Amino acid sequence: MGDRKGMPGLTAMDHVGLVVPDMKEAIAFFGDVIGCDFIYSGGSMKDDNGTFMQDKMNIHPRANMKEVVFMRCGNGSNIELFDFEAPDQKRV
Repeated sequence: MGDRKGMPGLTAMDHVGLVVPDMKEAIAFFGDVIGCDFIYSGGSMKDDNGTFMQDKMNIHPRANMKEVVFMRCGNGSNIELFDFEAPDQKRV
């Protein structure tokens, strides 16, 4: 392997998270085009009074994660799809 580039000790990737504008379209794309398998969907998560979303996800503290979906691609890598709403959200 010789001159391996990148982070020392990095051997694999578990998952990547992506914020998507349309969850149904994203599931169809990753399933039909990329060939990933749907694993599961989780419900919403928000913090109406605290700073959990800001502290843990670096987004607006009143953001609402409407849905999270996990898709498995091949025999390892996973795609985590997020559908968010936030007061400072840009939909350009």
